[in-house]
Order: sequence, then structure tokens, then C-alpha cells
Amino acid sequence: MNTPQFSLEYCPMRRRTVLVQSGTTQLVLFNGETGAYYSLDEVGTMVWGLCDGAHSVSEIVTRLFEEYDASVEILQTDLMELLHEMTQKNLLLVKAA
Repeated sequence: MNTPQFSLEYCPMRRRTVLVQSGTTQLVLFNGETGAYYSLDEVGTMVWGLCDGAHSVSEIVTRLFEEYDASVEILQTDLMELLHEMTQKNLLLVKAA
């Protein structure tokens, strides 16, 4: 996938218009602007929680590395793809640190 690179210093932040409902094994997001629903698995839920505008992309990668058995490079690539997708779907804002 050809995903634009966010700076590792960018701080992703959840949009206030996104409603969140916790399920038993996933998190469900509702974008009030588009009327679309999205579900996040365990990793996506962790990322969503860290997208508070205070954690940089680099810090989120570090937290994922501490939690999951994968290389930093793979985690960084996967995170960039997820952030790009969530930004495109108007779930996140990405601001410079």
C-alpha cells in the first residue's frame, strides 16, 4: 500500500464528533458527520486510546513495541497505514507536535 508518511513527531487526535461504544472484544466508532460505523480490534483500540493529541506517532510505536511481539519497522508501517486510513475517514486529526 502506498501510504503517505506522517512525521513520527505528529500527534494524532480523535475527532470530537466521533462517538465510541465499547463492545466485548472490539471498539465501535460512529462518525456523526458521515453516518459511518467502524470497528477496531484490540490493537486498533489501543491505538485509538493513544490518539489523544498528546502522544506522538513515535511514542505510539514504542507503546505497541512494548505490548506486541513485532519489529519496530513492521509496527511503524502498520501504524502509519492505520493512521492514514483513520484520517481519510475523518476519525482523526493529525497535528504537528
